[in-house]
Amino acid sequence: MKFFKVLFKVLFFVVMGAGLLVAFVNFQKYIAFSEFYASAESAGEVPGIYDGFVPQGLDAYGDGFLVSGYMSDKTASRIYYVEGGESRYVALENEDGSAFKGHSGGICHANDFVYIGGSGGVYVFSLSDVLDRDGEATSLGFFPTLLNAAWCEVYGGYLIAGSFWCEPDYTTASWQHVTTPAGDKNYSMMTVFRLDGEAEFGVTPTPVCAISTEMKVQGAAFTSDGVILSTSLGLSPSELQFHAISPISTDEITVPSADGEHTLPLYYLDSSTKTHVISAPPMAEEIAVRDGRIYVMNESACNKYIFGRFLGMEAFYSIEYREEYFKK
Repeated sequence: MKFFKVLFKVLFFVVMGAGLLVAFVNFQKYIAFSEFYASAESAGEVPGIYDGFVPQGLDAYGDGFLVSGYMSDKTASRIYYVEGGESRYVALENEDGSAFKGHSGGICHANDFVYIGGSGGVYVFSLSDVLDRDGEATSLGFFPTLLNAAWCEVYGGYLIAGSFWCEPDYTTASWQHVTTPAGDKNYSMMTVFRLDGEAEFGVTPTPVCAISTEMKVQGAAFTSDGVILSTSLGLSPSELQFHAISPISTDEITVPSADGEHTLPLYYLDSSTKTHVISAPPMAEEIAVRDGRIYVMNESACNKYIFGRFLGMEAFYSIEYREEYFKK
C-alpha cells in the first residue's frame, strides 16, 4: 500500500509539472508574446543547437541563410549555411591556421567577402571559401570599425557595425555615451563604412557617419522604411524595435581611431524615432529581412541554455513585415 501511495504522489507531481509547463508555454505564446506569434512562421531548425553551437549572427544569402556563432566547448567557431531544411558548416580559422574562437556575434556579406563581428571590428572571410564544402574557412584579415562589433549589417552599399551595452558586464567607450535630442541616454553606437570593390576587404577605411542607439542591441535590419533593432539580454523578453528615419535628428561626433580622430555626422535612434515595439521570446539575436518577412533567430534552445526548447525555439521564426510598424 505504501508503494502505491508513493507512486501516486510521484505521478501527481509529474502531471502537475507537465500541466504547469503547458500553461507556461501557452502564456508565453498567446499572452506575453501574442503579437509576435500572431504572424510567426517556422523558418527551419536553428543549426547546431544539439552539438554545442551557440548561434549569434544571421544573414540572408541566396535562398537560405548564413548563421555564425561560437562553440560552448571552446573549439573553433562556425558558419552554417542553412537552406531548404538542410545545413552544413565550416569551422573558422585565423590567418595562421589556428582555430578561430571568436564570439562571432554578427555576420553579413558583400561581393565575395563575409564579415564576422568581433572585438574592435570585423573579421573578414572569403564567401567562396565559406561555401566550398571543404569544412574550413580561413580569415583573410581584420577590418577595424572603431568599436566592438557585437553585430554587423550590409545595406545600401554600406557596412554597418554596432556595439552592445548593458552594465556591469558589457560596457562601451565613453564617446558612445550621449544624451539624445529627446533626452534619452544612449550608450551604444553604430559606425557606417562605404563598400568599395577596389578597397582592401571591400570597404573604405574611413567611416561616413555614426548612429547612436540604446542598450542591448543584438542586431539591426535596415529597410527603405526605417531600422529594426533586435534587443535582448538573458531571461528578459526580447524586443523588435521599429524606428522611422525621417525625420531624424543629426549632430556631429568626434570618434577616436588608431590613426587620429574622425569628426562624423551623428544620427540618433531614440524615443522620438521609435514607432512600434514587438515583444519576443528571450535571447533573440541577429535578424534579417527578406520577401516581406522579418527573420528572428534565438540562442535559448542550444545546449548551453536549453530552456528555449520548452518554448519551441529550436526553430527560428519569421514574422510579417508591415510598413505600418514604422508609422506613429
